[in-house]
Amino acid sequence: MFVWEGVTNYLSPEAVDQTLRQIAQAAGGSTLLFTYVDRTVLDQPKLFFGAEKLLSRLDAIGEPWTFGLYPKRSNDSLLRGNSDWSEI
Repeated sequence: MFVWEGVTNYLSPEAVDQTLRQIAQAAGGSTLLFTYVDRTVLDQPKLFFGAEKLLSRLDAIGEPWTFGLYPKRSNDSLLRGNSDWSEI
């Protein structure tokens, strides 16, 4: 089992992809639990209460969110080429 919480939102898409490729090489039946930011928060923060302020503060302290997934399309994004992922 791999637990990857609170990390992906700070990485580049390439870093997320590389990590998923490494995890995909684990033994069959392994489980990956991870958190991610809805990409829409990054693309359209005005749609989410407090998101503009949060993103501004994160930028100000040098820890901007740089990655997110579209939940409805997660199987069509970076996850697709890495393994037989399923969402739970």
